[in-house]
Amino acid sequence: MLIIDGLFQQRIPIRHKEILDVMAAGTRVVGAASMGALRAAELHTYGMKGIGEVFHAYRTGGLTADDEVAVAHQEDGSYAALSEPLVNIRHTLASALRAAAVTGDEARALLHLSKSLPYYERSWPRLARCAGPASGGLRRAVDRVLEHLALVPAAADLKRQDALRALSHLRDAADDRPSSPPVIPPSARWRTNFAASWEAHHRGETALGTHVPYAAVLRYHQVFQRSFASSWREYVLRHVAGTRAGHASSEEVETAALQAARRAGISADTLPTHRLTHWLTKDELLGLDEREQLLRLLVRSYRVRPGAAPFTASTPALRRLVGDWPTAVRRVVTHTDVAHASGPRGFPGPADTLALCERLVGMWEVDTNAGRTLTAAARDRGLPTVRQALDILRAHPTGEVVE
Repeated sequence: MLIIDGLFQQRIPIRHKEILDVMAAGTRVVGAASMGALRAAELHTYGMKGIGEVFHAYRTGGLTADDEVAVAHQEDGSYAALSEPLVNIRHTLASALRAAAVTGDEARALLHLSKSLPYYERSWPRLARCAGPASGGLRRAVDRVLEHLALVPAAADLKRQDALRALSHLRDAADDRPSSPPVIPPSARWRTNFAASWEAHHRGETALGTHVPYAAVLRYHQVFQRSFASSWREYVLRHVAGTRAGHASSEEVETAALQAARRAGISADTLPTHRLTHWLTKDELLGLDEREQLLRLLVRSYRVRPGAAPFTASTPALRRLVGDWPTAVRRVVTHTDVAHASGPRGFPGPADTLALCERLVGMWEVDTNAGRTLTAAARDRGLPTVRQALDILRAHPTGEVVE
């Protein structure tokens, strides 16, 4: 895989974790010229290969700023450049200096003037306008640089030269594959919760012509599946218990989870009162024994530990939570309000929020008279807040309760 350039500012640029994930799967990744050179310099210790002068400058510290390779461009599909990247200006000035078209002082002054401009305003015509009489005669220096470019057009585009070098490298190395994939150090803890969240929100399956991320399947069933709370409890406690859970019964899993929690310093003896009151309702504090109180606390406070594989990226684990998988995926597509799911539509009013809360009370069979609260019920389903549940309801206005 070769990475040369990419969007940033108006789009999320290619992520480091995305590249690492591809490399961990055995793909060789090469970067050059622009964003590819940046990523290669940042990830070379993990096995990403960099090619070209821009990469080398970033790798050795000669270049440090992202805007060195930034370019404004057309959005009509041609991506025609509207500005000049600073690395190209540097390259041109160095070529002009070697040809004695400009002096060292003039080259440094023009580079300083270029760096003072926002990346989207950098161009030779713009530099010519800025290099007026007040700049000490730099306008004549710009003219001499442009005359030099007319004679030596190759000096104009270092990024393009590096991109061509990378393409030539891949062509020449096509039949020279390494015996093993790039090695990512096992001690590198790059599989963080952020990487897990990114993966869950992008990987998925297609149903009815629509891509459905794993996270979307999970979110829908967290709200609309009546039995989700009990399935989630079993899932969490088995993960807390670890290898001791195995094929044990539910009671044995609960005991193993409590033992694992105690080894981690979580027990009725060590938890301060304000911690318990954060996760448990008043009625639960008064009416439940310590064992059940701790079990509920473990379920409601559960988060995937750093570096752990997210269950949402493992379809077997997710299928056990949501039941029939093909039906679950199609259900999400059928009941999704695309306009709402694609972005916020303003702040909901109090009446809307109250109506949706009442709907949650009915769907989740929350007995508020028995001291239950929507917050506790949401946490029992892996949702940190009621607001998240309300957002899911709004994104799936025709959602139906699933047994």
